[in-house]
Amino acid sequence: PARAGAFTRREWAARSDTDAGKLPDVRRVVARRIPGHQGKDESKKTTPCFPESARVSLRWAPNDQLDVVAAFNYADFSGEYGPLANTAYDGGTNPIDGSTDYPALGDYEFISPVRTPYDRQSRMGSLDASYDLGFATVSSTTSYLESDGESYLDSTFGVLQLPAPFIPYYAGDPLNPRFLAVSQFGDDSQLFTQEIRLVSNGEERLNYIVGAFYQREDREANWFIFGPGTAEQTAASPGGIDVPVDQTLDMRSDYATEDYSLFGEVTFSLTDDLDITGGVRHFVQDTERDIVSALPLFGIVEKGSNELDARETFFKLNVSYSFLENQTAYATFSQGFRRAGVNSWPTTGFTGENPDLLAYESDVVDNYEVGVKGYLGEYQYAADVFFVAWDKPQIGGTTPFLVWPAVLNAEEAESKGVELELSGPLFESLEFSIGYSYADAQLSQDLCIDASVGNGVLVPCAISAEEGDRLPGAPEHSATGSLLYERSFGEYLVTASLNANYKGGISDQLPTPSQPTSLQTMPAYWLVNAYVGFDRGPWQVSVYALNLFDERAVLGFPQRAGSELLQGLERIDTIGRPRTAGVTLRYSWGDK
Repeated sequence: PARAGAFTRREWAARSDTDAGKLPDVRRVVARRIPGHQGKDESKKTTPCFPESARVSLRWAPNDQLDVVAAFNYADFSGEYGPLANTAYDGGTNPIDGSTDYPALGDYEFISPVRTPYDRQSRMGSLDASYDLGFATVSSTTSYLESDGESYLDSTFGVLQLPAPFIPYYAGDPLNPRFLAVSQFGDDSQLFTQEIRLVSNGEERLNYIVGAFYQREDREANWFIFGPGTAEQTAASPGGIDVPVDQTLDMRSDYATEDYSLFGEVTFSLTDDLDITGGVRHFVQDTERDIVSALPLFGIVEKGSNELDARETFFKLNVSYSFLENQTAYATFSQGFRRAGVNSWPTTGFTGENPDLLAYESDVVDNYEVGVKGYLGEYQYAADVFFVAWDKPQIGGTTPFLVWPAVLNAEEAESKGVELELSGPLFESLEFSIGYSYADAQLSQDLCIDASVGNGVLVPCAISAEEGDRLPGAPEHSATGSLLYERSFGEYLVTASLNANYKGGISDQLPTPSQPTSLQTMPAYWLVNAYVGFDRGPWQVSVYALNLFDERAVLGFPQRAGSELLQGLERIDTIGRPRTAGVTLRYSWGDK
């Protein structure tokens, strides 16, 4: 369907990267580097992001009972590229066009056939008001957010790792040596929230919180994929597959959801040492989504609508007992859930996926926790053990053959583990803090999801996992540690800190035939940051270093499948920033 944003071949050719649409210049192939990393060619660094933001707030407190704060925030972010790197490409002949060569790449470089600009604006207004009634405080929070953005992504290598029968329909037959696939994403959303609370003053044995919450979100989104020049190339190559148009995907969705909830919590102090807290929250969530999915290459246009309703009531119970001075033991049972939703893809024709997977259910957790916390002299500690039972867990991933982004439901999962914290002084002016957590998060029931290979042919258990398989995105071990030094030297106050964070290795999705586990595992990493600051009166100067030891942290896999044709070009990681150092200078005036 023709709508604004869907470009014809001539319109694409007429646009330049300086036009309002910011379409990429598709004529360059360069190696990009992440800002802050020293490279051989500084002229090829990634274009940095230039944020523009503003915030203004106004407070009105005419008496001790009434307090009102109004605020407005504005932000505009734009830039190009992202924190990406090819991890499995050693350079060599371009596998698509044998007349060109690609360079060997460093740890913070990637091959980008096209420019990928992005831009996002957001505007948020809020009004917070509270009034002290004496026995309790009533408060209201209202906010309205508008956000819209547009971004581009190089999909060339992603398309070329599709199953072999599909590639000629996208990249030409014979293969277009200058084939490009450019994804354009856009969205426009409005979000309104309102919450009202009544909170007791905390001076009685019986204290409470009661309230109501409402939220409405409206969102329009689109996803277009273009293959500029492919139609002309196939027209000039008789005998192969004719690709009639350069736009290969036109997907649009309108999304609206409303959330209502009533909640309350009561704490009863049976004695000075024993508290019992009970809470309840009732949710009502209504979601509607209209989808138009067009594949112009195959003449497929599909329209669909989904309506999802959720009605849930959840409970909380906590018992807390101070068995010694500054020593508290507690036990908690709590529940929670995430709303249901819908996926987007064609369900018929050559690229049809399983229509049963278009909608995914809400998932629910029951959390059980027992712990102890308190002080041992000058040292503060906390320790707990937990068990989480998870029904219909939502798991992000992709469909197995056409690699559509998807959220899928497993049957059951569980997570159990321990958490430990300790902090206090090492000696005068120096304090420490350490923390460790262990979480064994795994499926507690086999998973078997049927998925399509096209033309409506379903493969039984194309997405599968076994009881005991680790959940995606869940590190088994994680830890934190910090040192803080603060001391005065005459008129100077010196502050120094060193902190470290450890995250164990994880996989980012369940294995499928096109995405085996070996390609989806992110290694563990440590990140260490350091800071030294000097204060003298209103002046402050500080020096900092982020990722002090230049650890290369892999954070995700936007493209990670295996392809003999691409020789590793398709294996792209999202990575953390390399070592970054800086200096800040501040001056303060007026009352702090």
